[in-house]
Amino acid sequence: MALIPKNTSPHHKSTLKKYFPFLIDTKIFHVTRHDLQGHNKFYENHRSKTFLFEIDRSTSRTNPKTLRLHTNDPRVNTSPKQLFSTSHSMNDKYQISKLLTHFFHLQRVIPKRTQHKYFNRIRTLLMSRITIIKNRATSTRSNRTTKTFVNFTYKKYRFHLGIFVPCNHPTVENRRFTTCTIPSPIILSNNRRGCLEHQKLLFPENFLRGNQMDIDQQSEAYKQICRNYTEHHFKHVTSHRLGISYTTEYAINTKYVRHPQHHYDKCMYRKLFLHYRFSDTAYKPSTIRKQVVRRTRRLHRLMTLENISRDETLTPEQWINLGQKYRVLITQEQLYYKLIPHIKTNRYLFKKDTSHPVAPPWTRDTHRQVHSAMPNITWRSMILPRPGSWSEYRSSHLYLNNYVNNRQQFISSFNFDFHSHPLMLDSFILFSLST
Repeated sequence: MALIPKNTSPHHKSTLKKYFPFLIDTKIFHVTRHDLQGHNKFYENHRSKTFLFEIDRSTSRTNPKTLRLHTNDPRVNTSPKQLFSTSHSMNDKYQISKLLTHFFHLQRVIPKRTQHKYFNRIRTLLMSRITIIKNRATSTRSNRTTKTFVNFTYKKYRFHLGIFVPCNHPTVENRRFTTCTIPSPIILSNNRRGCLEHQKLLFPENFLRGNQMDIDQQSEAYKQICRNYTEHHFKHVTSHRLGISYTTEYAINTKYVRHPQHHYDKCMYRKLFLHYRFSDTAYKPSTIRKQVVRRTRRLHRLMTLENISRDETLTPEQWINLGQKYRVLITQEQLYYKLIPHIKTNRYLFKKDTSHPVAPPWTRDTHRQVHSAMPNITWRSMILPRPGSWSEYRSSHLYLNNYVNNRQQFISSFNFDFHSHPLMLDSFILFSLST
């Protein structure tokens, strides 16, 4: 819908002015879910929304200008909007003002009073962000990163407002080579930028597998957890919001202890949560009342997940089972654990003891796969081989593990002729069927 200027009567002064139309368009961008930490948080669209302003810097006087608002909110209205300007060349401040007004028109959570209160402040931050991005793109010395957006929060609603900077890395789309148009959250010197997929091209040393710095950091974290376990280190945690306190400590995973040779993909450590207590004595009465409301709300949320009525009275055993299921401390007698996912036996079992120690009293020798003492006889080929080929000859042979003590006695128990092949290792014995 076009916004026609007011006061267009023939006797009014504004009729002498010429109005230039321009459009405000909205475009939705989407990326596959990856690591959304740090500056990549503005790709996340569940708990926050991102709105990026694209300024039209074209100098053509024949085609109408188009201002574009990029967002990751899939529910936003993408219909274009036509406006009018008294000048064909619009400066950055005017374009930012119109795009910011359009952003407030699209959202549904910020009231008018708050919009008028923070409008000038947000516009000033975005104008300064344009200058910061331009200075970083034209610099040649520093290798620091600069964000292209600012954060704006209203109550529990979070927004990322910034300037649209496309990735511009070559990519393949629909079997055609094209330029990536996904917005970049950062910009570096020499006009380097990249989206979530192409940031590895900006920091190649951080994405190489087996980087020594990453290995050292993993080693220090591993040593710290192993040290906390061996020294029986306890950590007391207090939540002032809920008015509770509990203790955490590290322990060995029971499956890893009982059957280590059969659990190479299991976690080695687990973290225990226990000693749940209320700490209401150190707060004011008004704070205690708020803490009780928050604890009650948390219990009601768990009951809703289990389709239990709030008026129903649960036994202590039912509360413990409910807390164990959702990993929440409810009673003082309760405890639960969480596995440490980044420390597994298949990663650190065969590394050096100095860099990745195994929790005592076990060692790497006791937790390796132990070969059975019984002879391990298996057919080496299960596919029907070609007659007269090596596969046929190999399929008629048996491999015997070298853990058998009396080999000659075992050989004599079969009606086989002994053969020795030069391609076989010393740890195996080759037999052929006697005909």
